[in-house]
Amino acid sequence: MTPRVLVDAAAVPADRGALIRYVDGLLAALDRAGADLAIVCQRADAERYATLAPSARIVPGPPGIANRAARIAWEQTGLPVVARQVGAQVIHAPYYSMPLRSGLPAVVTVHDVTWFTETSQHDTVRASFFRSATRTAVRHAARVVVPSKATRDELVRVLTADPTRIDVAYHGVDPRLFHRPSER
Repeated sequence: MTPRVLVDAAAVPADRGALIRYVDGLLAALDRAGADLAIVCQRADAERYATLAPSARIVPGPPGIANRAARIAWEQTGLPVVARQVGAQVIHAPYYSMPLRSGLPAVVTVHDVTWFTETSQHDTVRASFFRSATRTAVRHAARVVVPSKATRDELVRVLTADPTRIDVAYHGVDPRLFHRPSER
């Protein structure tokens, strides 16, 4: 039996940058593969995710989660409630942070560790949040997903993470957007 996975897509910002392309691609691919998905998202994204993952149950979060501070608080309190409502058996947080008291195993994707290794490249407040979220994920998540062996090795080096709880899942390439160059 396939477990029902609640994917937390609520932190998707309006600019839909690289990490969000990852979330969109992941959800579409999981849906095509027949995963039993529920997706919690901002209300403005509900239609988009219904199109990307037509078999998934889409759960628009409360309007207030468009505000970053409110979303972070809601992740700890409201997300576990949604997980129970949809009968989730696993929560997947595709970007660094996770609810701490959901009563369910969590899988967290850590895309890089530059919050620790390239501190001058990040805003101090955001970097502090992401360092804390990454430490928490490494300690409490059932599994941590990373896009490369280098990221795995850095998590082990920087945070003494348990390498047996880290899975490398290389990012895919969308052939509709990227292709081999022609001879011309």
